[in-house]
Amino acid sequence: RERMRTQSLLFAAFIQVALCWLEERDYRKVERDMISLGLRQRSYGIQPAYVCVFQIALLQTLCQNLNGLSLQAEISWSVVWSHFVVAPFLQGLVDLDGERPAVYRAVKDLLVETKKQPNCIQNLVHNLHHVVGGFWDWNRLFRDPEHERQHLAMLLGFLVAVADDLDNGEILKARQRIRGIANIHWDRGVVPRHMLAFQHAMSVTFREVVGPHVFTHAAESSWAVFMQTEVLEILLLAPFAETQDRVEEWACEVGCRSVDLKAFSSLTTLAFLDESLAEKGLERLRAESGKYHEDLTVNDVIKTFCDESMQHPSWTFEKVVENYCKMPPARDLYLSGS
Repeated sequence: RERMRTQSLLFAAFIQVALCWLEERDYRKVERDMISLGLRQRSYGIQPAYVCVFQIALLQTLCQNLNGLSLQAEISWSVVWSHFVVAPFLQGLVDLDGERPAVYRAVKDLLVETKKQPNCIQNLVHNLHHVVGGFWDWNRLFRDPEHERQHLAMLLGFLVAVADDLDNGEILKARQRIRGIANIHWDRGVVPRHMLAFQHAMSVTFREVVGPHVFTHAAESSWAVFMQTEVLEILLLAPFAETQDRVEEWACEVGCRSVDLKAFSSLTTLAFLDESLAEKGLERLRAESGKYHEDLTVNDVIKTFCDESMQHPSWTFEKVVENYCKMPPARDLYLSGS
């Protein structure tokens, strides 16, 4: 117990430092720190599946200490936590760039096999209502038990379609599919704790229905990475989709992993900016990412403009890109305003 308390205090201190970097809008610093933390956790045997259980416990703790969480408060916390903490942490814990194709295929095969089993939905319903520390207010979401079973069957089919899109390399299509259901879920009162409880309940269901010889540790890690990075984070970031869609379309068209001035200029051209602003924007990106002597990647660009659109949710893609290219690096901007 004393060791757990010590680790809790260390974690709280680490998060406080990360929040300070967020306040200074140095998002790349936060990202590097979280990736580094994930890398260190590899040697401790931490698995991606643990992240879900930890998030459930953390949200429940916040709810208890704040005498409840409104939908807006829970989503706001979860947006920051998912995007700035979980995503880069998993990138350090797992080689996401190298593992993504295998993750997509593994999850698709796992879901297809599980859906075939006659006891799948029955087990899932039971497990949803018995997630330890999870969100239990499921009856509010469904008219009756039959409606719940039908909805969960539809949800599994939907996730199969998403995994299939990703497996076929249609990443933009998969993400637009996810974003398309975001408002429906929020309007129905679905909160992040519901989604986390579903992720955990499905892990238990996989183990019961297809067995540990199919739902291996590797498969469980794939399921956790899929739910965290391709479902929950995409749902939470749906309000900023206009800029993300345009940047992801550019990423699909540019056809290269590394980004030089020519590739970056092809993005700024979409925002009707001239070459000089493209050069300034690329220099800012290098400064903030710390990649002066190594290649910038397409994912660096996607991440950067996702962060920018979160600061200015009402701005168009063109205005987000123009503002980024005209402004100095975030650290310099913060110091000049201090």
